[in-house]
Amino acid sequence: KILIVNYADIESKFVGETPKNIRKAFNAAKNSNSILFFDEADAILSKRVTNMTQAVDVSVNQTRSVLLTLLNDYRGVIIFATNFIQNFDSAFMRRIRHHIEFHLPDKELRERLWRFYVPAKMPVDEGVSFTELAEKFGGVSASDIANAVFSAAIGAANDEAESIGQERFEKAIRSTIAVRDANAGAGGSVREITHA
Repeated sequence: KILIVNYADIESKFVGETPKNIRKAFNAAKNSNSILFFDEADAILSKRVTNMTQAVDVSVNQTRSVLLTLLNDYRGVIIFATNFIQNFDSAFMRRIRHHIEFHLPDKELRERLWRFYVPAKMPVDEGVSFTELAEKFGGVSASDIANAVFSAAIGAANDEAESIGQERFEKAIRSTIAVRDANAGAGGSVREITHA
């Protein structure tokens, strides 16, 4: 069994509630003999605040301290997933036994991902080549491909197109890559959103 912990679900605007919610998650995992899975773990394992100027800073550090204590005492399996491991506090890094880096998919896996994310009932032109998409667009993640498929479908629906062709998929993946790169380089600001 896997107990998925989404930080947005346990974070509270009330001081002291977030640590209580984290304790509840650990207890639930222990009582059900489940693996704890924290997605986007950098949100909870980020560096502690050293120059505290607001009450929220104290609350953040309190949450981190509670989590450190829970990690020391917990005997079950915990998985932390992140794209930003550099944001982890060193105290958490020391407590994580194994670090597994997942690389971006190679061409063969990209092709399989394109086929996986395009639903069988999606009207796709006969000329669409997932092999070509995989060859042409390297350096993309499964999430990028899923976003591109979704964008292509929305674009086709907006244009009242009867099917989705190669050009629309290519435009969608280019747009997805551009947005991803803009977010990475510009602090997350996106000026324009367009559908493929």
